[in-house]
Amino acid sequence: MRKAFVFASVLVLWCACIPLSLGQTNVTIVAQRSFTGLTISLPPTTIFTPGKTGVFRVSGYVEASNVDGGVYGAALYLSWSGDFGSYQLQVGDTTAESGDAGAFPFDKTLHAKVGEPIQISTVSSVPGTYNVYVRVEKL
Repeated sequence: MRKAFVFASVLVLWCACIPLSLGQTNVTIVAQRSFTGLTISLPPTTIFTPGKTGVFRVSGYVEASNVDGGVYGAALYLSWSGDFGSYQLQVGDTTAESGDAGAFPFDKTLHAKVGEPIQISTVSSVPGTYNVYVRVEKL
């Protein structure tokens, strides 16, 4: 009887922990950068250089403000090297009209090689100001 009670107690505790572990993954933030108050294009800028080949998630947010009139935009590009070559992908593009603001979140998963940088760059049109927030996670 005592063994059955102990077994039942362990089983109940184990079942209670299952929902806590579901959905959890081994994700580690390896880099996080903010670029604020930008008014010109951002040249290729290294966010993270992997010490080991692996799968990474690059996510973030681009926002633009235009107070000077006309139409203003900022496009964000992500660059990295994988097993078969180097890649560049436009991951964000935001436009703001006069007196307005625009925003674009992004979330991309990629396979990057050891020692090869993961970089971002932007192309912006004037007049206006924009911000870029980027996070790299090792999956």
